[in-house]
Amino acid sequence: MNQPMSKTAVLEVINRDNSAITVETSFEKKPYLDIQLAPGIVILPSTKEKVEKVEIPIVFTPWALMKYEENILFDFNGIYKVEIKITGEGIPMIVSL
Repeated sequence: MNQPMSKTAVLEVINRDNSAITVETSFEKKPYLDIQLAPGIVILPSTKEKVEKVEIPIVFTPWALMKYEENILFDFNGIYKVEIKITGEGIPMIVSL
């Protein structure tokens, strides 16, 4: 069996507020999708000199020739929730020499 190829996209979260924020997700890793967000991430407020942000890698590893779709819920400070739709498709790998 061939090992599937992974594709990584990065979700960038920038804190433009005046106070620190936390960002979490309750998403559980699936064989084809991983959201690499450590628990308890705190993003400090940005200043004119420095933009405070966190980069969240999203790793898609399709195992079948099909379309994939997941809704990921991110929780900010335990009070504000944002849902992001992740879509992808497994396609045949073409290798030529």
